[in-house]
Amino acid sequence: MSPKIVDRDKKRAEILHAAMKVFAAQGIHNFRMIDIAVEAGVGKGTLYEYFPSKDDLIISCFHQFFEDYQAHAEQVQTRPDDPADKIRQFIKLSFDFFRDQKERLDIVFDLYAAGLPRRNGRPLLDGMDDAYRGLIAEVEAMITDGIERKIFRPVNARLAASQLLALLDGLTFQAAMGVTNLSDKSLPDEISQTFLNGILS
Repeated sequence: MSPKIVDRDKKRAEILHAAMKVFAAQGIHNFRMIDIAVEAGVGKGTLYEYFPSKDDLIISCFHQFFEDYQAHAEQVQTRPDDPADKIRQFIKLSFDFFRDQKERLDIVFDLYAAGLPRRNGRPLLDGMDDAYRGLIAEVEAMITDGIERKIFRPVNARLAASQLLALLDGLTFQAAMGVTNLSDKSLPDEISQTFLNGILS
């Protein structure tokens, strides 16, 4: 009988999905590796083959979540040509993603906190800053395109991109606290209009 071929990437993603469920229930500071192994339907030894430590697992969960968000948001690049419409679509796609991931919002902010420098100066999530800078650069490119085409005023494109992402982060934080309702379908349009009013020519 031939040995069973395991799709390691698929198995890894399944384990990360299981870890997110455990994190949502227990937080990222109180979980046990065995709980994640049970949730993923694998042995503890198999779990450690993929993730040798708790830190490795937490870091991988953050990067998976961020990659999923970037992949979702990058759909905007294939859609409208108009820079203002790209911004509107980016905001809408962001809201769609976080609405679909609502049960994970609490752990997202746990993960963000883990990315802040610790007392010894080293954050748990090395590379989180690079991932965030990459996302800022994508939005900056949309704004720069609008400036070059005289659709947007000659603003500081990088600062405007940072402001937009800070606005989205703030709203998702409020949603995690139950202050903002992500199910409000009017929010993306209202946020888009407020932001674009500040940069449109």
